[in-house]
Amino acid sequence: MQVKDSKTTTTTRCQLVERWQAAFKRSVPPRLSRVLLEQSLAYQLQVKGRGAVGNRVRGALLAASRSEGFVPTRLPAPGAKLIREWHGIVHVVEVCEGGFQYEGRWYRSLTAIAEEITGSHWSGPRFFGLRKPAP
Repeated sequence: MQVKDSKTTTTTRCQLVERWQAAFKRSVPPRLSRVLLEQSLAYQLQVKGRGAVGNRVRGALLAASRSEGFVPTRLPAPGAKLIREWHGIVHVVEVCEGGFQYEGRWYRSLTAIAEEITGSHWSGPRFFGLRKPAP
């Protein structure tokens, strides 16, 4: 999505940063991508025009996220490959719809794969670099 002005064909990153800071009343987080700047500004325009999500909808979304079977969308899209070197061996995991493939076998979680590779309990997303370690 490109943010268009009536005067120019495409808004510069500096202009997007200025608009973001005006809309959110704070500085832009470090390394925020242009796409996220554009999307957050577009959302702010929608909120301004139509209003924010109501408490009932917010509660329903929260309840749905806590229900069994909810899978966070922080994982890469199906078809992506996760690569991790462990003790000199490169391990490749393919992200599939509803699970993962590793060495020709199907797994429901990255944690099970990480445990198989290391021989001990690991957080799968952390092992494959999808989540930062706790501070």
